[in-house]
Amino acid sequence: MLITHRDWDHVCGIGGFPDAVVAMGEETAAKVEDGSRVESIQRAADAYGFVPSGSPRVDKTFVRGSAVALGQFVVETFPLVGHTPDGSGFRLRELGLLLVGDYLSAVEFPFATSPAAYRLTLAGLIDLLGEDPPETVIPGHGPPLAAEEALGVAEADLRYLRSLHAAVVDSLARDGTRDEARAAGLAVALPRECSPDLEEMRGFNVDRQIDEILPAS
Repeated sequence: MLITHRDWDHVCGIGGFPDAVVAMGEETAAKVEDGSRVESIQRAADAYGFVPSGSPRVDKTFVRGSAVALGQFVVETFPLVGHTPDGSGFRLRELGLLLVGDYLSAVEFPFATSPAAYRLTLAGLIDLLGEDPPETVIPGHGPPLAAEEALGVAEADLRYLRSLHAAVVDSLARDGTRDEARAAGLAVALPRECSPDLEEMRGFNVDRQIDEILPAS
């Protein structure tokens, strides 16, 4: 079982597979082993009304950027940062698969803890998809995508994050307040339609972008 990152919805099902070997990057493993994921899973279970399958666990770790022998496959691993700092991507060349966690989703827009890092990650994915494309891209949310479809998502997401950055910078450069910069960021169009319950993440992106430009008070 390959774990892309620490978010509760990507680790809450580990307990349902007691016989699997659960592999994740060292940074993700640290979050699973410190007990904080159990707390986040329980908060989500209380909010959404599901029964967790048990506590998450770690069986095998790796350094991101290394190739790892897992079962009968060699898995190429690489960092995917910006959504969370610990994200890992996986490539299984024998199967023609690229697994990208919470990136390149056709049903969501970017949720960025660091918009700057997310832009760099997208630029790298765009290069990979153009120069060394897999047969199929598997996002953590939404349907599998052909490489050309995934490339279109990546380019749209990068345009959105660049436009968000430009809107915030422009507002602040004109001596705008934080609230005015936030309003300018919220006015930037999303790359695709999404369900209404994701709307709050739009403001989250704007706040993180402002934080990367304005010094902490």
